[in-house]
Amino acid sequence: MFGFLSEQPNANLHFLNRLIKLLNQFISIEPEDKPKGFECHHIVPKSWKPEWSKEPDNLLKVPAKAHYVIHHLMWKAFPDSISMCRSFWFFAKKRKITAKVYEKIKNNLKVSDNTRKKMRAAKVGKPLSAEHRKKVGDSQKGKTISEAQKQQISAVHKGKTLSKETRRKISESQIGRVVSPETRRKISESLKNKNSISKSLVDNRLKLDRFSFQPH
Repeated sequence: MFGFLSEQPNANLHFLNRLIKLLNQFISIEPEDKPKGFECHHIVPKSWKPEWSKEPDNLLKVPAKAHYVIHHLMWKAFPDSISMCRSFWFFAKKRKITAKVYEKIKNNLKVSDNTRKKMRAAKVGKPLSAEHRKKVGDSQKGKTISEAQKQQISAVHKGKTLSKETRRKISESQIGRVVSPETRRKISESLKNKNSISKSLVDNRLKLDRFSFQPH
């Protein structure tokens, strides 16, 4: 495990050696069970080797305070790693840190506008896998949108018009789609409500018009 850490590029050797020394110290006194106040540390981070996340040799039981110190050293040992910075930021939010450390972490995590544009451009036109679509769909199941959220969404899209190309794509995406009886019922009820509202508005407008042109 330590060999993998030592192979990482741009490592700060001073803090890496301190990190390895500290880890070795806790390996030598690691309790068999997980006592109260202890946490499980991944020697090689999950973000680097997710397949090692459950390997017994990669798991180390350490006191909570020591866990914070270890992640602080990992951030300093691998200063170019965004994942190490985020990991330490997670720990730092729970504890008091100096203003200097706070500023350095925030600067490491900051993504430039140019980088954000590149990230967005890379996703444009990229099709989602069936597994990804399923995960997104499952995450949205059971979620309800409040009236305030509906109004915000409506305000954002108010006045927007779809281009002919967008309309064509939407139309093509619906070809061959099977609509369930439950969905048909909901659509029907929605249209009935809309027609009822429209009729009410027209009736009110006619009443106002008749009132406006009554002879005196």
